[in-house]
Amino acid sequence: MKELEISYEEKLNLSTLETSFCSVNSSIIEVLKFENNGWENVPKTLFKNLAGANISTLSLDSNHLSTFDATLIELFHQVKKITCKNNAIEKLITNGLQTVEELDMTSNQIVQLPNFCFKNNSTAAPKLKTLILNDNAIRSLTCRSFMCLGKLRELKLSNNRIKEIGNDIFLPLTSLKRLAVNHMKLIKLESRAFNCVSLQKLEFIQNDFRFDKYKRFDAKSIFRFLPNLTTLQMTRNYFPKKNIFFFKMFSPLKNLQKLILQKTSLSSLPDNFFQNKPFLHTLMLQGNSISRWNSTLFHNVTSLKKIKLQW
Repeated sequence: MKELEISYEEKLNLSTLETSFCSVNSSIIEVLKFENNGWENVPKTLFKNLAGANISTLSLDSNHLSTFDATLIELFHQVKKITCKNNAIEKLITNGLQTVEELDMTSNQIVQLPNFCFKNNSTAAPKLKTLILNDNAIRSLTCRSFMCLGKLRELKLSNNRIKEIGNDIFLPLTSLKRLAVNHMKLIKLESRAFNCVSLQKLEFIQNDFRFDKYKRFDAKSIFRFLPNLTTLQMTRNYFPKKNIFFFKMFSPLKNLQKLILQKTSLSSLPDNFFQNKPFLHTLMLQGNSISRWNSTLFHNVTSLKKIKLQW
C-alpha cells in the first residue's frame, strides 16, 4: 500500500482516525490523501502515530480549512508535495516546509502572501521549486513578497485581485524560469515589473491590459530585464496602435523563440520587428486585424517555422 486515501467521509471523527493510524504499517505509505471530508481544521497531533513515515505527498484538497500549518508535516522527513486546493485558507504557516518542492494553494482565500523567511532571514522553504497561488484574493505584491525563495523555478499567480505590479517584485527569485500572471484586471506595470533575469517563460494572458495607454507602462523598459526569455504568451490584451511603441516593447527580447499575441487588437507589425530575433520559430497572431505588411518584414528571417493568422 503506497497510498492511503480517506475521502468523502464527513462524519469521520478525527480522534478516532488519529488512533487508527497505530495499526497502519507506515513504512510502506508514500501518499496521504484526505479530500472532501469537510474538515475545518487539522489537529497538530493527527499524524503522531505515523511519525517517521516516508510520506512524499500530502493532499488536503476540497475541505473547509481556514489555516494550513506546515508544522503538521514535521513528523515526516521527505514530504515533497503539498496540495490544499479548494479550501478557505486565509493563513499559511510556513514553518515545516524544509523538504517541500511543490506547494499548491489554488482556490483559497489568501489575501496576503505568507512570509517564507525566518527572523534571521534564512529560508523556511529551502527546496521549494513550484508555488501555485492561483485563484486567491491576493491584492498586492511588494519587493519582499518573494524573499527567501531562491530555489523557486515556477510561480503561478493567476486569478487574483492584483491591480499593479511594482518594481523588482520578482527580483529575489534568482532561479525562476516560469511565471504566470493571467486573468487579472491589471491597470499599472512599473518599468521594472518584470525584472527577473533568469525567467524563460512568461504568461500574461487575458488581463485586458491597456498597452495602448502609454502612461500605464514604460514601453522601453517593460521587457528590458528579461534577457533569457524564450516564450511569451500575451493573448487577450490591448496592444499599442503605434508601431514605434510596439517595437520598443519587444526589442530587448533577443532570445525569444515563441511569441503568442492572439486577440491583442494588432493591425500591423513594425517593418524591422524580426531583425533582432534570430531564434524566433513560432508566431501566433490569431484573432487580430492584420490585413497587410511590408514586403521586407520577413527579409532574412530564417528561424521562423510557424505563423498562425486565422481569425
